[in-house]
Amino acid sequence: MSVMIKRNFVLAIVGVVGAIMLADFFFSVPLISNVALELQKWAIVIAAFAAGLGIISLTLVHVSAIRKRTPMKWYFSVWLLVLMYSTMIIGFISTSSSEFQWIYSTFIFPPSTTLYAMLAFMIVTATYRSVRARNGYALLLLIVAFAFILVDTPAIVYLFPTIIDITDWLLTVPVNASMIGIIITTSIGLLVIGIRTLIGRERVSLGILEEIPHLEESKDES
Repeated sequence: MSVMIKRNFVLAIVGVVGAIMLADFFFSVPLISNVALELQKWAIVIAAFAAGLGIISLTLVHVSAIRKRTPMKWYFSVWLLVLMYSTMIIGFISTSSSEFQWIYSTFIFPPSTTLYAMLAFMIVTATYRSVRARNGYALLLLIVAFAFILVDTPAIVYLFPTIIDITDWLLTVPVNASMIGIIITTSIGLLVIGIRTLIGRERVSLGILEEIPHLEESKDES
């Protein structure tokens, strides 16, 4: 089977499955509903197979790192494999057991909160860079952000109670209007991408790059 036939076969599957799921959403036809339900079951099986394949691939990569004693890496690989398989085994037995909850609260929850805490400093730095008054729009952003910060200050609210009304108006009128505009444009963009995918025009998401020469060249060079 040539490469072109394989690519067109993938596009045909995407188009047919997408059309069936859309028809099941908009129309109540028993035959289409049964086919859509069967496709959803297939998707669950494929997702489970992909998860299993990912576990196998992850195991092979880290076992190779352990065998080679890769500097600054192999002991992390040991730790990852031990935690992954112990969590899987205990989770298969019971996800509500005290052992599983202990693993989650001891090894999973603390690193997650630590990552969020580290992200807080990055967010503060990015906010500082964003609100520097380089032009009129940045100055307006700085004033609005400063007003919302003052609302959370009890002393400012006590001295200037009208600031609450100002921030409430900002939230209900300009901020709400902007969010509606963003949601509408995002929805239109997703709709266009979905239609292009169904008709076979959006091929980059499927790894097909023959319509974009510079992407093909960069892929060949790598």
